[in-house]
Amino acid sequence: MTEARAFCPQCKQDAVFFKTGALNTCSTCGFQYQSSPTGPPPLPVSAPGNGWSFVSALMKALLVMAALAVVGAAVLFAGCAMLMKGF
Repeated sequence: MTEARAFCPQCKQDAVFFKTGALNTCSTCGFQYQSSPTGPPPLPVSAPGNGWSFVSALMKALLVMAALAVVGAAVLFAGCAMLMKGF
């Protein structure tokens, strides 16, 4: 068994990887991958989002636009009131 230092894609640390045959194991988190002459180890697959992040971002954008519309209407109303009064 030999060991080599490398960046672990799972724990995001520079860790010691223990090599047993074609299998490499991170000493910090236990992430394993097989050695391949074609490239680096694969990144772990993250869980897909449930869509709520898009909906919440859309709602926040709509709230900001609504707030800008309210402020714009208030400025327009105040401007018209000042013109009617003769300022």
